[in-house]
Amino acid sequence: MATASKLAPVRINLPKNRGELDSMLGELGRDVRELSELDTLVASEVAKIKNRFAVRRDELKKTIGKRAEKITSFTDTYRHELLEGDSKSVTLEAGELAFYFGPSAVACTDDGAVIEECRKQGLLDAIRVVTTLNREWIDEHKDEVDIKGVKYVQTEFLRITPAGHEDGLKRTVREVEVE
Repeated sequence: MATASKLAPVRINLPKNRGELDSMLGELGRDVRELSELDTLVASEVAKIKNRFAVRRDELKKTIGKRAEKITSFTDTYRHELLEGDSKSVTLEAGELAFYFGPSAVACTDDGAVIEECRKQGLLDAIRVVTTLNREWIDEHKDEVDIKGVKYVQTEFLRITPAGHEDGLKRTVREVEVE
């Protein structure tokens, strides 16, 4: 059987009468108002700090976007001079540039026509209940089915990784059709 722990009694100075209760209530009200004012002041200061840094953050995002776009354009145009043999990446003094393909995806010229084609071929798993194409199913079975109106595409990306940074910027180079 558990025994009750013996804690030292806590002394609380309770108001002794209605006057002290009223006084304590007044002090509580002042404390709550002061806390609310401080919370408002803190929120205002935080908003000012956010606004002060937001402008610089926006500027940096624009600058980064423009530089990355220029690097992507140059790298794609002069790929044959930058890359050696079958290599898909090049390491420069200031960082690395690496071309890579994302996963394949299904692109259709006319979803309605492809849905009808799937129905004709009995490929009902390629059609979602809400009568949209199940592009994932079509992509997973691309070696087994030949559906008129479907082509398989991959997006080529360029990762730009400045020296000293682990995370690179990902830029889309192009979308290509795959066999």
